[in-house]
Amino acid sequence: MQAKLQSQPLQFDHYEYVIDNMRHWDHMEIMLQGFTKRKLLKMFDNLHGVSATHENIPVLCAGYQTFPNIFWYWFIATPMVKDFFKNITREAKQMIEHNEKSNPDARHIVQVWNKHNDSLKWLNILNFKPFSSFFVGNEEILLVERKRN
Repeated sequence: MQAKLQSQPLQFDHYEYVIDNMRHWDHMEIMLQGFTKRKLLKMFDNLHGVSATHENIPVLCAGYQTFPNIFWYWFIATPMVKDFFKNITREAKQMIEHNEKSNPDARHIVQVWNKHNDSLKWLNILNFKPFSSFFVGNEEILLVERKRN
């Protein structure tokens, strides 16, 4: 049986903990996209999302920023995230579907480093497909969009 996560509205102390303890791949990805841990902390007030804990330890923070007709999703996790794949996938799908229903004309976009294989596989499961990319040096950042069924 898979361990359970407790989710709640995004909390700053959880967000800060996850940023301080994020997976290597997440850290590489945010650096390539021009962010630092300090910049991420300053963005907190503009984010919508959830934090999830296991036995009161923050495991992940996820959510979105909104722009005119765009939901721009983000996800930062600690290495513990791998133990909660099914729970996280189900919750992410519900969040996205809720946003699709509330604004049916909006685009649903994620920015992801092309070498972050676990994220790419997960985004594919959630029906996100590449539509553009850009380079930071020799590293490619993909823009992926959710394709509706």
